[in-house]
Amino acid sequence: LRAELSAPVVQVRVVLRDEPGELARVGRALERSSVDVRDLQLRHAPYGGGGVLTLSVRPGEA
Repeated sequence: LRAELSAPVVQVRVVLRDEPGELARVGRALERSSVDVRDLQLRHAPYGGGGVLTLSVRPGEA
């Protein structure tokens, strides 16, 4: 039932480098864009550092 009541979302993946301030840079860009982030997931890359930030947003905001 919850899935039926939830607004539809799409996932946007952002590749992050293993550098100080990288996540903050993405956060500032999101703030300027006024995108409504419904959910997020951060996964560290097992090899080579960095990672992937997955953002769930409304379809018109992707």
